[in-house]
Amino acid sequence: DQDTRAAQTVLFLGDESVTVAGRTLPARHTRWTTTFSGATEGGAVVDDWFEPATGLVLREERHIGLRVGSPFVGHLTYADNSTYELLSTTPAR
Repeated sequence: DQDTRAAQTVLFLGDESVTVAGRTLPARHTRWTTTFSGATEGGAVVDDWFEPATGLVLREERHIGLRVGSPFVGHLTYADNSTYELLSTTPAR
């Protein structure tokens, strides 16, 4: 909302590899760190591994913890600790 401020940094952590459907693919590992203040407080750290040639995200890990202000119910807590992995680089048609 308009009373929330966010500061974000992005780091390149290195070139690595990720396995998708039994294939080892080159990947670029980045970390996005966001700090929230104001009506929403807390932070988020998101690691992405993406294919350098196409930008396709191959894997993502999220660690998010927020305390969100709501005019209806006061404050809510939001947490997300999840991992997403691409199952295939070939679209099902």
